[in-house]
Amino acid sequence: MQIVVLADAVQKEELLNGITLPEVIWLEGEQDLLQYKDADAFIDLKFVNSADRKAVLKQLLPRPVIVNSVVATLKEIGEAFIRINAWNTFLSSSLIEAAVANEENKAKAEAVFILLNRKWEWLPDEPGFVSPRVVSMIINEAFMALAENVST
Repeated sequence: MQIVVLADAVQKEELLNGITLPEVIWLEGEQDLLQYKDADAFIDLKFVNSADRKAVLKQLLPRPVIVNSVVATLKEIGEAFIRINAWNTFLSSSLIEAAVANEENKAKAEAVFILLNRKWEWLPDEPGFVSPRVVSMIINEAFMALAENVST
């Protein structure tokens, strides 16, 4: 299985997390994605929810296209895509939080996650996923405690 991954250096290091993936082609610019239309799957860790970016990614369908989109839902970006939480530090986790609009995409994504040596948790297609929400609640509570002089 050949996977094309659009990522910066930090994301690449976190995704690899000490493993070697000879099946992966690493790209830094989205303009190069269309050169690999015959790949088995695509991961856009640098995803930006813009009309231009979505137009490029739609050309890669029906192959699985996994995008890093923590805030924008599939209703906003396109139900043919697969959303994951790939924020820095979350990406190095052994568990991928993901959302999908149809069952056919689940099996395709799971094959990619297995190759990446990751477990997955399918979550509702809602902004934030679980981990970022928990982190934001902790930060919010800490800020409120600091503001109320409960802690320094």
